[in-house]
Amino acid sequence: MLKLIIVGRRRGGMTVAQLHRYMVDVHGAAVVGFIGSQPDLAPRRYVQNHIFVGSFRVPDGSNDPLAMGRDFITQVWFDNPAQAQAALEAPFYLQQLRPDEDRFVDQGSVLKLPVAVRQVLGADKPAGGIKLFVFHRLAAHAAVDSMAQATLKLWQSPPHSALPKFERLERNQVMTRPGEPSSVDWIDEAWLADESAAHAWATFWLDAAATSDLAPWLAPQACMLLMARERVMFAGCEAPCKRGLGR
Repeated sequence: MLKLIIVGRRRGGMTVAQLHRYMVDVHGAAVVGFIGSQPDLAPRRYVQNHIFVGSFRVPDGSNDPLAMGRDFITQVWFDNPAQAQAALEAPFYLQQLRPDEDRFVDQGSVLKLPVAVRQVLGADKPAGGIKLFVFHRLAAHAAVDSMAQATLKLWQSPPHSALPKFERLERNQVMTRPGEPSSVDWIDEAWLADESAAHAWATFWLDAAATSDLAPWLAPQACMLLMARERVMFAGCEAPCKRGLGR
């Protein structure tokens, strides 16, 4: 299964509230219609994450993708890269969904990250809809496996015992072609009980990224955190797929 994480911000002239409302009521409804009408071609699962606060650790004024303010994270799942490509070449996408994206997305800032879910911990269906995304970039010559182990240790045994427990943790490794650089190497995606828990963990990760705990593995000033409210637009189904909305 291929998971595509799309990170973006709103186009000029929109408020965040307008953006999120448009994503659900207009664009999201169209995507769900695509899934219902062409289930063999469309995404297998579709989730919107509406960002309400974020932070980044790169120099001000940088054109680095991790230095930009962000408003949403969209996640779509496909069987494989070929099926994803077929969906993006479908007439419905090209004629309806792609033109609609220009109405609410700052296209020049979009970051598209195909990922493989390498590890899942916690509940299958977390009760909370608050999520924290932690974007990591590797230090030069560091190994992904070493970085993954170092960050997992901090999730499972943080130095501060008062930190709330996460409900679910998905660990996403960004997939790239050999020799192709990436602005992000790893994304930790945690479900938490409420906003205060997300803020507590965000503060912890900002501190950890600047200390010796992660210094050998992470590039300097290259940790971005985004807190979001999850909106499951289409929860997924088994073949043959039937129409339906998630929560």
